[in-house]
Amino acid sequence: KILIIDDDLDLLSLLESLLSENGYEVTTATNGKRGISSIDNKTDLVLCDLKLPDIGGLEIISNIKKINPQIPILLITGYSDVKTAVEALRRGAKDYITKPLYPDEILLKIKQFIEIKEDSSKNPTSATKKNSTVQQAEENYVLGESNLMIGLEKNMQLVAPTNMTVVIQGDTGTGKEYAAKRLHNLSKRKKKKFV
Repeated sequence: KILIIDDDLDLLSLLESLLSENGYEVTTATNGKRGISSIDNKTDLVLCDLKLPDIGGLEIISNIKKINPQIPILLITGYSDVKTAVEALRRGAKDYITKPLYPDEILLKIKQFIEIKEDSSKNPTSATKKNSTVQQAEENYVLGESNLMIGLEKNMQLVAPTNMTVVIQGDTGTGKEYAAKRLHNLSKRKKKKFV
């Protein structure tokens, strides 16, 4: 069961259709208060816009986590709100997607979160195993031999020790998360939490 909280009625309708067609039970709310009151023990995931007319997305996350800390929250945000989205991740959101929304990306993220939730409810140690596997994969960063990859590694080594903001771009599956982890490990902040 997925709860969608968004005040954009067109987007709400589109997401409801997309998820219903893919076998999910969908509940919708057009504001934060209604969304929070719609959460029950059957809610598997919350898809929430960061900007709503009554309550901000960050406050919604805090309220949802008080009701049920296990519910994964996927935020919908515009590119200009990425800084706020990072704060949302610190408060307990699992991930965020930026507008414009792509159906395949949404379905993939939802499937991942629901599988993780099902695994952890069936076998509490499996979620820990999965997380340690992801961490191990990130630590096993492999540097390619092409000139492009060598140039990328040099650039990462150059910017990692600085406080410079870095944007990592690329298609799904090209290794953006690995590059982010590599930057973190090369930085002065490597002993701190990777967010």
